[in-house]
Amino acid sequence: DKKVKVAVHATSPYNMGPGNTYNGLHGKFLSILMRAGEHLNFTIGVYDVDTNEPLTLPIFSITFFDLDMSERNKSSEYIIAQDFEHYYVYNGTQLNITENHDGTTTFHATLAGTGADNPEESEALTEFSKEKGVTLEYLKRSSTNFTIGTEEGKSLRGFIFTLRPSMICAKTQYNGTWEDPLNESLPGVKLP
Repeated sequence: DKKVKVAVHATSPYNMGPGNTYNGLHGKFLSILMRAGEHLNFTIGVYDVDTNEPLTLPIFSITFFDLDMSERNKSSEYIIAQDFEHYYVYNGTQLNITENHDGTTTFHATLAGTGADNPEESEALTEFSKEKGVTLEYLKRSSTNFTIGTEEGKSLRGFIFTLRPSMICAKTQYNGTWEDPLNESLPGVKLP
């Protein structure tokens, strides 16, 4: 077993000021806090703890959870990604997905939500949580770049993510029961 570390580095200006305890690792989730109307470019990478060298993974997966907007339908969250092999969203996703002319893809929230509806676990999600998430899959990578941001509004917005393919691997709560992700009799995520 190899010990790894995950590093997140801003590649554009970012300043939430002192006292920001939201950013960082919280349980199984990494998190970044954003002001309304702003965006952040960042790189996330995996490194060998012993050598500090980048560690290329055969499959590099990242899942962003709880993409939503304020209850007044403002401060809508979005992610811009590129060069991924595939993305996975739940059937009935609440995300607006746009393939841009520059080769990037935007995943944009369309549903209001609060911190109270954030998932508590990355390996077991409600249908509602899956409707507001996306897994991006890259091949033979040690790092990748993203832009996250929010539309204009007045609220702070939190982005939570993890380096696992939760949209396709997490159990789903369906009619009060936790169901295996490979149960093909249930609505879920279509595989390529």
